[in-house]
Amino acid sequence: MAPRTYIRWFSLPLALLLGTSIALAQPVQPLKPADRSSPRAAIQTFLDSGDALREFVAQDYLPSPSRTKYDHLLWLAGKPIASLDLSAVPPVARPKTGYAAANALYEVLSRIPELASLFRTRV
Repeated sequence: MAPRTYIRWFSLPLALLLGTSIALAQPVQPLKPADRSSPRAAIQTFLDSGDALREFVAQDYLPSPSRTKYDHLLWLAGKPIASLDLSAVPPVARPKTGYAAANALYEVLSRIPELASLFRTRV
């Protein structure tokens, strides 16, 4: 497939992932490793990275898209996908399956009010 086809395939799930309300998130620290020390920390990492991705798309990418912003968007989108275990998925299908699974999981977790009160509060 041509590179532009990949852009079209990955832009739609990312736009859908970020289409709803924007939650406040702490600034992304690129050198900080993901905290997977417990299930609670893993969910927190997944939700925080999804929030950061949603915020970037809504505030920076959609108003004025550019190639640099798109590259940053793909980098941010890799963080929630890295939280998923895709070892059972064939390597060729991992990008598309990862985006779809991360999108679906983020949307479901974002709708649970109890999770919002547990994980979205900052101390």
